[in-house]
Amino acid sequence: MDGQWPRLVFVSGCLTGGASERGTIPSMSESLVRAGATAVLGWALPVGDASANVFASHLYQELAAGKPLDRSVVEARRQLYADRSRSWHLLRVYADKSPLTPMVTPQYTRGRERIRVRQAAEEFLDPQTQISRVASRASFVGRRRVIQRCLRRLKQPLGSPGAAQALVLQGLGGLGKSTLASRLLERMPTHQRAVWFGRVDLTKFAELTSKLTFGTLDQQIEATEMLARDEADLAVRLRYLLDGPLGQIPCLFVFDDFEEGNLEERGGGYVLSAEMAQILPALLTAIRQSSSTSRVVITSRYQFPVPAGTSIRFEPLETLSDVEQAKKVANLANLRPGSVTAPAAIRDRAIEAASGNPRLLDWLDKIVADPAVDVEDLITAIENEVDRFRETIFARKLLDAQPAELQKMLAKVNVVELPVPAATVYAIHDHPDAASHLHRAAQLGLLEEGTDPETSQPRYFVSNVLRPLIRPLITDDEYRDACAAAARSLYTIWVPQKPAADAG
Repeated sequence: MDGQWPRLVFVSGCLTGGASERGTIPSMSESLVRAGATAVLGWALPVGDASANVFASHLYQELAAGKPLDRSVVEARRQLYADRSRSWHLLRVYADKSPLTPMVTPQYTRGRERIRVRQAAEEFLDPQTQISRVASRASFVGRRRVIQRCLRRLKQPLGSPGAAQALVLQGLGGLGKSTLASRLLERMPTHQRAVWFGRVDLTKFAELTSKLTFGTLDQQIEATEMLARDEADLAVRLRYLLDGPLGQIPCLFVFDDFEEGNLEERGGGYVLSAEMAQILPALLTAIRQSSSTSRVVITSRYQFPVPAGTSIRFEPLETLSDVEQAKKVANLANLRPGSVTAPAAIRDRAIEAASGNPRLLDWLDKIVADPAVDVEDLITAIENEVDRFRETIFARKLLDAQPAELQKMLAKVNVVELPVPAATVYAIHDHPDAASHLHRAAQLGLLEEGTDPETSQPRYFVSNVLRPLIRPLITDDEYRDACAAAARSLYTIWVPQKPAADAG
């Protein structure tokens, strides 16, 4: 423990407080005090689980109330005696010369420091405005199955099925990737958090040690110096940290808005930037080699090739379903049913324009609250806001950069207003390069790739917000043909086929 002992060690096991050979051999508890522990509790003889649990319960209750250790032990023994336990006198207390003062400040004591818990949302602050970029608890809806899958991925021991060193939350802008990441951090309170936003170079990554808590100041200094040693391979330095100073302190390393400066466009897709190509593989390798329970969480619009020797799982996000959208709208001050901020027709128009995108719903909720805008201007403002959203967040430039046939595939799949399996995509887009088109569109986030909750197989969906950009890409005849192909495919998949009757 490098000299850092807790104020109390309770070795609640049989004979841990009893010295053998008539006291010539010290007990385990006494040996711990000699090694540096301040106070150690142990049992001199075997004790039943029921008595041990009753004693521990009353001991911690007294300590939590601000009682000193000796008084707490007396009260816990008294409870065992009152319960007629034969073990009431078997506990032993070993201590050094430190005073047995209370371990906590009693509640309601003047000047008692309040517990301060830093919310995960506070880790996701805009670097310029210092305003949180994630949705509040009240406005965050849906994603229950996604959260469950992600938590299983992050908690799975390395080497077991489905485990990975990193999890990538991937999808188009506004789907709530950062918000989902913050919820995952809250669901894993045993892990420390180190969060970076946007571009991360080697210098910025070295700030890691200032984001985490170490057992001692010396450990933090040692970790900082180790990261600064350029002569050693980065993976080796990080493995040393995970094995040493951070060995007992698991971490979640979060790279938010990863596409901003950490990915470079190449060959129609995206790859790691030069510096991130050093950082990410080194971090994932160190996690694997140290068998650490630390993990990496990335939010990105685009998928990217997995570095050799590492394991990354991608979790694509889907547009909110109708049910999820209804829940979110119910929590919005101005768009919710019954709101008097704007006429119902305006609210309906705004909700339709949002097309199930959480961020766009939040934007439009603010627009309809502007008292200076009349009805007609408000509709125009909504349309302009949606257009700006599509241009900036969904990157028309990215869409235009794709092959014409890939764009046509999106327009054809767009005829189905719900997620469909890959087989239906191929039926609609009957093209020799259909598989590569599908893969590329999913990588770039132009096609949402979710998971079917019943089959656990991938399913694909063209975002509602993207639809006005791609509908003009196919003719009316192509639109009708796509509808027919989709209907035939989904009928075959979803409707059980009766076996043909035997002839005779």
